[in-house]
Parts: sequence; structure tokens; C-alpha cells
Amino acid sequence: MVGKVVKHIVVQRFGKCLLESDRNNAITVLSDADIQLAIEAIVRDTIGIADQGLSTCHRLFLRESIYGDVLDRLRQRYGSITIGNPLETGTELGLLFSHATKKHFLQLIDAIKSQGGKILTGGSDTNYARNFVQPTIVEISTFVKIVKGGWVFPVILVFKYQSWEEAIETNNNVFKGSSNFIYTGQAEVISTLLR
Repeated sequence: MVGKVVKHIVVQRFGKCLLESDRNNAITVLSDADIQLAIEAIVRDTIGIADQGLSTCHRLFLRESIYGDVLDRLRQRYGSITIGNPLETGTELGLLFSHATKKHFLQLIDAIKSQGGKILTGGSDTNYARNFVQPTIVEISTFVKIVKGGWVFPVILVFKYQSWEEAIETNNNVFKGSSNFIYTGQAEVISTLLR
């Protein structure tokens, strides 16, 4: 609806517009990936651009054999995220755009919980004033409705997969999805995707 209104206004002045909607980006980590590199990429793509762009990552697929290790490291890294003024050096997560956005974040967390999601870290606002929230990691089934949605909050849903084919199928089973970052050391995996 908002897109139609914006397009109408732009067309009246003979302009062109490119309209984006929320996305449901993902990261898939294969068992041979450089885990530390993947962790920092996950933080950058879920925390670094939260509420600032539509390329925020929402879903993380981890190979079963590395699931526990990656999740432990990611939880530790999320626990060390510096929340504060984005203009200050060292701040990794600033405040959300508005109080309404913060309210939507809290509604998302409630929806995740109501659909069986387990909050592993974060999941609430902070003790800071204004619109600060905690970066959040969630374990949840791939079959629930919330997985198919999109948002710009620092919330990532984590899934375990057993085979590469399972990860691809599950990743593609969303309404909106624009990208999937893959971390692997296997050149043949990348060449298979390029065919």
C-alpha cells in the first residue's frame, strides 16, 4: 500500500522510483568454513546494519556437526556487542529508528515465543533510555509462520541442517528472500551454484 502511494507521487512529477520491501536474507555455514570469519560476518549482517537497511540477515543455517560450536561462539560474541551511541567509536549496535520500531521489535519477540521459539540470548529492550534493544538469537522450527517473514531488527533465527540439499530447500521456502551468504572452503559447492 505504501509503495502504491509513493509511486503515485513520484509518477506525478515524471520521476522513476525503485521500491524495496522487507527481505528474508540468510547465511549458511558449511562444516569446513572458517568459523571465526563466519561469526564476524553474521554479526555484521545481523547487528551492523540493523534497522538501517533491508539487507539485514534473519536466518542462520548451521551444519549439524558444527551447530553447537558455532552457536556457543555466536552467543559469546553477541554478549560482547557494544550497544550505544552510533556516533561513538566502538559502538556496534545503535538505537532503533523510533519508539514504534522498538514496539515492533518487542511484538516480534512475543510472536517468536508464541510460535515455539527459544530465546538463546537477548530478546528484550535494554536498560538504556530511548530505543535500544538487545541483539537476539533464537532457536526455532523451520516450519512456523514467523520464519517466512522479514524485519530489520537485530534478531537471527538459527536452524540446524544435515545435508546441503536440506539447507537449500529450507532456505528457499520463504515468501521473500533476496540473498543467502554461504561460508565454505569447498570450491565445488560454489561452482555448483554458479551453473
